[in-house]
Amino acid sequence: MKAKALPMRGHHLLCVLGFRGLGYSEEFIRNMQAVVRRLHNQPQVVLKLETGCDVICRACPYRWGEWCARRPNASNPEATDRAVLARLGYSPGQRVRAVRVFRRVAERILPQDINKLCPDCEWRVLGSCAAGLRALRKCHGPYGAKSAWSGAQSICLGKRGVTALPPRRLSDG
Repeated sequence: MKAKALPMRGHHLLCVLGFRGLGYSEEFIRNMQAVVRRLHNQPQVVLKLETGCDVICRACPYRWGEWCARRPNASNPEATDRAVLARLGYSPGQRVRAVRVFRRVAERILPQDINKLCPDCEWRVLGSCAAGLRALRKCHGPYGAKSAWSGAQSICLGKRGVTALPPRRLSDG
């Protein structure tokens, strides 16, 4: 029997690297922590790469059915998903183990690419996605060790797991 794949939007491959315990609501933060923790504990989990709502969107207060109602006048998240997946050489609907996906992220996306891939993202200004990507590249990049990706605060499996941060909304400062 085929294991059920974890649905993951293209741009969320970058968001999980930058997650630092902030989010749109406490429920969203708890869900994001659980997803990051799962990626850490199960790097062989199969991801189903998406350009629509995924496991992270599930708890978003701005989800409206299968649509994001967060910023209707900004660039749409589906376009960002397609751009990230194209950069990685993946197609929507493709199923790939998380460890392979994040190795490819490390090989093909530079920290400064975040500005071009995610120009309208309100979280980008915090710099945590670029910092998470730098740490991932140290672990997986051309000159880094080839160990499995494990999440936002600890990138290599040799280190202790993801730190569970207390829930905070962006407006909490």
